[in-house]
Amino acid sequence: MKRSMVLARTLWILLSVLLLCSRGSSQLTWYWMDDQYAISPGYAPRVLHLESGGWADGYHCWYAISSSGGYDIYHALSMDGVKWLAPWGGNLPVLRRGSPGDFDAVWAVDPCVVVRDSQLVIYYNGFDGKNYQTGVAFSRDGIQWTKYAGNPVLRVGTGWDSIVAVPREVIQNPPGSQWRFTMYYVGYDNVVWRTGIAFSDDGLSWTRYANNPVLDVGPPGSWDEYGASPNTIVIDRGMYYMFYQTRKPSSLGIATSTDGVNWTKYIHNPILQPPIEGTSLGWGSMLLENGMLRYWFSLEYGSWGICYAVSPWNPDPITGVADPVSPRHAMVCEAYPNPFNPSTTIRYEVPESGEVRLSVHDMLGREVSLLVNERVEAGTYEVKFDGSGYASGVYFCRLTAGSLAQIRKLLLLR
Repeated sequence: MKRSMVLARTLWILLSVLLLCSRGSSQLTWYWMDDQYAISPGYAPRVLHLESGGWADGYHCWYAISSSGGYDIYHALSMDGVKWLAPWGGNLPVLRRGSPGDFDAVWAVDPCVVVRDSQLVIYYNGFDGKNYQTGVAFSRDGIQWTKYAGNPVLRVGTGWDSIVAVPREVIQNPPGSQWRFTMYYVGYDNVVWRTGIAFSDDGLSWTRYANNPVLDVGPPGSWDEYGASPNTIVIDRGMYYMFYQTRKPSSLGIATSTDGVNWTKYIHNPILQPPIEGTSLGWGSMLLENGMLRYWFSLEYGSWGICYAVSPWNPDPITGVADPVSPRHAMVCEAYPNPFNPSTTIRYEVPESGEVRLSVHDMLGREVSLLVNERVEAGTYEVKFDGSGYASGVYFCRLTAGSLAQIRKLLLLR
């Protein structure tokens, strides 16, 4: 046990260093939160931030744990999405696998939880020992779930999804759409993993898209030649961002869409790879909050645990909607020293006069200090950030001037 804990802690230290130092051309830079799993054991988390509706306020995480040769779904609660309480409602599963002969007799795993019509709805992967299919259950509190009598609601097909047809994301479509809901699901035919979609008006009866799969594997030799399965989807300013994975070692890439149906893979994929040989990234869940992507995902290192990382969100280089900034319109924001204790000087340069805002945020995206909020003339300026009274860790300096914005990492070490 001690040796295992030492190995796990060493792994996390190495992961933290790699992620804190990485900067890819995707403009997504992932920062590790801690030197331990956020939840362990655990697999395929789904996180929702709930603030009203009759359930407990806070971050709710549904995730799976393997035992006795199968999987069941558990639940945990957090006030900030980082520090999780012991499984809320007791140490027991909130959604168990079924009885022999049921479609989910062996597994109830891969939860996808959504809020619909003042209740919580969970779509999940049910495995009977042969096929992996989609089931659904309903709850008022996230703890007590009632399975739908007509499960499974999405069965395996006869082609590319002949073995696996399980959910990863269910979204409500914009007003005026032909269908109310779209499900993004994983299909597998014993060769490769692909992404398909299905449509529904009631969330129970699903119609497959005629041109599935909507995201296919890459050409031979590419990073995703053996799999392109959806992990999670983020929608921002009318654009869809699908974070998708290969098979083991399960690198992560992005595809974009304007309609949720037709997808374009990002040319600089993958954006995140297993940081150490022998580890594997598993499915996860993302929230876009306060200009940050918050990512809870599975990591396999001997066994599965749930990790937490964040990245400043700058989608323009991914979508290509922003042209490269010319030198005369460039904006500079740097801090020195960095790392620092207890203070650092932030130097920023703006190309033309206008309103400037310079703020410091914590790992949750919360603003902890507003340093500048005024109109300035074109030029170079310096301002001091005093970290006295703040906890050690990673912070982000955010500079906005007109349509330009930059985010830089600050590391406070005590």
